[in-house]
Amino acid sequence: MQASAATQIIRLQKIRQPGLVLLALICGHALWKARSPTNHPTPSILRDTTSAVPVPCPELVPPSAPLDWMRWVADMGDTLPAPCTIVDTSSVRPKETLSGFLLRVGIDPLTTKEIAKILGKEPFSLKVGQKISYTLEHIGSQTHLRRLVIPVDFGKEIVVAQRGNGTYLLRKVSLPIVKTVRCVRGVLRTSFLADIIRCGAPKEIAKSISGAFGNLINFKRSLHPGDRFEILFDQVSTKGSMESKPGKLLYASIASNSGKVAVYRFPGKGGDSFYTANAENVQRSAFGLPIQGARKTSGFGRRTHPVSGRIHCHRGIDFSAPRGTPILASAEGVIEKVSSEHGYGRCVTIRHPGGYGTFYAHLSHFAKGIRPGMHVKRGQVIGNVGASGNATGSHLHYEVRLRGSPINPASIQSLSGNKLSGKDLRRFQELKRELDTSVKRIAL
Repeated sequence: MQASAATQIIRLQKIRQPGLVLLALICGHALWKARSPTNHPTPSILRDTTSAVPVPCPELVPPSAPLDWMRWVADMGDTLPAPCTIVDTSSVRPKETLSGFLLRVGIDPLTTKEIAKILGKEPFSLKVGQKISYTLEHIGSQTHLRRLVIPVDFGKEIVVAQRGNGTYLLRKVSLPIVKTVRCVRGVLRTSFLADIIRCGAPKEIAKSISGAFGNLINFKRSLHPGDRFEILFDQVSTKGSMESKPGKLLYASIASNSGKVAVYRFPGKGGDSFYTANAENVQRSAFGLPIQGARKTSGFGRRTHPVSGRIHCHRGIDFSAPRGTPILASAEGVIEKVSSEHGYGRCVTIRHPGGYGTFYAHLSHFAKGIRPGMHVKRGQVIGNVGASGNATGSHLHYEVRLRGSPINPASIQSLSGNKLSGKDLRRFQELKRELDTSVKRIAL
């Protein structure tokens, strides 16, 4: 009986297929359970065929505890399937759901259902091309999801990780944000916007430049081929990844035959604004146009009213534009009144520094959220062109007022309070030196 058991154990040394390891464990465990100290003082003995003296073979003696059988079989040359860990990233396909994504990358339906339930309470949606990272561990024929990483916003991601007890834990992670400063230089060839983008500036930065200069430069008439430009902006990225996006325009300059014009971003009490080298606020240098590209149909002064036919003093300027054209705040200020008035229809009044005010009439709609007391920036949409009130067609009636009395908008050179002083001036001068140094230091 003992010789037969020893023979079975020796045969285990010849097992080479991993699929038979389990069978070897079961047989060995049964042998250990059947072993008795009285009947079998030496449970496993290899007898010499040439003599009757038993020769112990310690390496073939069954272990004294069930858990030692795995180590024992491994010592005999048989190995269990080693775990294989795979870290990969895949992009979301068109019309693919989260469950569909998990099943496609090899996660079993039961785990997929559990993950979908955990993430079901989180307000995020998958986008085509969105990259999702996952960690899988293969053990034999089984696949286990160890970690799932879903980017939900710039610098933010949702991580689902498996705990030691097999359950999954959801965490929201905010990645460290790194800011870098970039400089773009170039020569104007065809279009200012196209040339800036060609030289490496993001579209978002390029589109913000015309607003930064305000009325200092007429981009349609003042620029010519050969003029040079410099742009400084920051770019934010997540630490340890290639993901990045443009930040804010910090500095811009245009040099032509008539000289160089530069603007600097400076954070003030009312928010960021652009200032000239002399610390003058560009946004308050003068009133801008309330409609882009509109045609002026009636100026300030005496005229014949198109509806009544009477000669009277026209208190503002009329701009002809299609119905629905956006109407812009011509300068930074605070909404004073949003109302409907007889003759003027829907209208908006904005209060500006220095006792100035602007008035916009015949609107078809007010912009969403526009209300009295709201702070608006120059160029912000406040409504849309219409023909409400007494009007012969879609147009905007626009007035500039000084302490409540209408004045000719062409007579306004600048708004009061447009120049920095005191501590703000010293802060601006320090910032200006830093930006000028950055422009010189950063290589092309």
